[in-house]
Amino acid sequence: MKKYFYTASAAFFIYGILGGIVVPPGTFFPANILNTDSFLTTFHIPVQVLRAVCASIAAWALAGMLKIFNWEIRSKLHEAQDILKQQLKESEERYLEIVESSTDIIHAIDVEYLIKLSNRSGCQLLGYTPEELTDSHIKVICTAGTWEELEKNLDKITREGSAFIDEGQLIKKNGEPMKVAIHAMAVYDNHRKFGGMRLTFRDITQRKLAEEALRESEERYRLLFEESRDAIFLNTREGKFIDINQTGLELFGYSKEEIMNINPNQLYIHPDDRKKFQQEIEDKEFVRDYPVKLRKKSGKLMDCLVTSTLRRTNEGKIFGYQGIIRDITERKKMEEELQNIEKLESVGIMAGGIAHDFNNILTTIAGSISLAKVSVVSGSTLYGILIDAEKACSQAKNLTTQLLTFSWGGAPIKKVARVKELIINSANFASRGSHIDCFFSIPDDLWPSEVDEGQIAQVIHNLVINAVQAMPEGGSVNITAENMAVAADNILSLDHRDYIKISIKDEGVGIPNDHVKKIFDPYFTTKNEGSGLGLATTFSIIKNHSGHIDVSSEVGRGTTFTIYLPASKDMYPVNVHERFKAHKGEGKILLMDDEYSVRTTVCKMLKHLGYEVEIASQGNEAIALYEKALKSGQPFHAVIMDLTIRGGMGGQETIQNLLSIDPNVKAIVSSGYFNDPIMSDYEKYGFCGVIPKPYEIEDLSALLRKIIAYSV
Repeated sequence: MKKYFYTASAAFFIYGILGGIVVPPGTFFPANILNTDSFLTTFHIPVQVLRAVCASIAAWALAGMLKIFNWEIRSKLHEAQDILKQQLKESEERYLEIVESSTDIIHAIDVEYLIKLSNRSGCQLLGYTPEELTDSHIKVICTAGTWEELEKNLDKITREGSAFIDEGQLIKKNGEPMKVAIHAMAVYDNHRKFGGMRLTFRDITQRKLAEEALRESEERYRLLFEESRDAIFLNTREGKFIDINQTGLELFGYSKEEIMNINPNQLYIHPDDRKKFQQEIEDKEFVRDYPVKLRKKSGKLMDCLVTSTLRRTNEGKIFGYQGIIRDITERKKMEEELQNIEKLESVGIMAGGIAHDFNNILTTIAGSISLAKVSVVSGSTLYGILIDAEKACSQAKNLTTQLLTFSWGGAPIKKVARVKELIINSANFASRGSHIDCFFSIPDDLWPSEVDEGQIAQVIHNLVINAVQAMPEGGSVNITAENMAVAADNILSLDHRDYIKISIKDEGVGIPNDHVKKIFDPYFTTKNEGSGLGLATTFSIIKNHSGHIDVSSEVGRGTTFTIYLPASKDMYPVNVHERFKAHKGEGKILLMDDEYSVRTTVCKMLKHLGYEVEIASQGNEAIALYEKALKSGQPFHAVIMDLTIRGGMGGQETIQNLLSIDPNVKAIVSSGYFNDPIMSDYEKYGFCGVIPKPYEIEDLSALLRKIIAYSV
């Protein structure tokens, strides 16, 4: 390179000298001395020749330089091209590496939507190899709906060259669907001519599942929120509601709009109650079953339990509360009623014990009166006194019956009875000492009924007492009874049979319509005093007698209770006069009772009737006596045993032992606690008869005649 440079430089230098100094001849200096002619003369060579030689040399040197420059440039260009090719190769490799390692599905498609290039990792997601998809139509991996939507957008890209983003579903090789996000963009060649598209599908199945799970979770929350039987709320720290479910709206009686704008203090009885709740939850972060009284829109108060937690911002700042409000007003009432039941159960147990003991005493009194009665002349003054005493005993028996049926009546011990006297006596007894008068309209031929006299007496007593309380200023109670044949299609759903219809009508304040359907519910009462059990017990007794009770009332006009009792027209009770005849008998009787006075009195009655008597104070003693008599060949014809023996074996256990000794034993169960199920279903336990305490000599005589089948 230097050689050509120096040569060219020298040639240009010489050429310059020859061209600048050697000039054509002239008259001026230096043309007159140094000119072409003098040069030719001196050197014998024309200056033009030397100039041409210098120019040629310079041209040759310049050509050599240019050749070298061209080679170097070409070398540099080739080197640059090699670098660019390497960089392009590396870029393509990096791109392919990125594409191949991408978790997206990438396809390059031509203008006819044929797949020309696919990334392997994307194909694997679909279960294909790139070779399987090459030259396949893009719709082979799309669902029908996705392809339909995709085709519309691809046509738009083809026309406008735009890109789009959408969602759809692809179909894997095994037929499984894959939810994808779709990105498509046009691809152009170097001449900006449309050459196809690049499609990218991103698997969003898990995201969609998560979104679906979140949506379902939100739906479950919303469902739980809206359908919860408890009031669920979200509110601010100041107590303003942010949200509350339908139960909460119904609980307070407000609309959604109303409760969102309400002053929270309106819901509390005392404003301090809300402050106390706020302090409690902010101190403890969480409160469970916080008791508070809240107020409905109507002003009605509620006993509520609030379970709530704090709501905090990400920075931990309290901005509100969320929780549940549970109305426990009815539950508290039930708890109070349960306490009442427990108290009444205790009272019932005590009443049963009192009635049992009292009936034992009455047995002695009534038995002694009946013994005295058969010893005096009928119609005498003393006889009349004894009759009055006997009636008093009967009334006392009714009192013990009421004690024993105090708690739901118990199982009735039924016998056929004439109910006319029962109605009149019970009504007069209940109205005694009041300011009301009872008027009766009851025919003499009123059918008898199979009833528990004590329990039906209590029903009449309860209804008349109810009438007395409804007329504090006095008035009248009209009591009617009649025979009634009930048809099969009656509106009361009674059986097709004969009934006795009893009506008790007062002139009291009446019962409001909304209370009429509740009056037979336990503990329902509109009175300041009372347990609310009277009518509930009445309903239970009538139901246990297969009867029906109904009520009609008009406020300010009075109330009428109507009772239907099944009639026993084919089973007339013994005439009242015949009943007073104590028939003589004979036989051997075993009497078991733990009360000395009862044993003594009943023993006297039995001996008066002509029976031989042996006595026992408890079961073991009775069993021994019975077994001894059986072995001696002089067995007892009947056994009368008390059901309840304090500190010893009672009637239930004793009869089982006697039956094992003698399956033909004729046993009669007796008790002053006659609501025991054995008394109403005695045959089930092996007894042949039953006689509730207190009883009289006539009752004892009639039962023994029936059991032993001896009469004189």
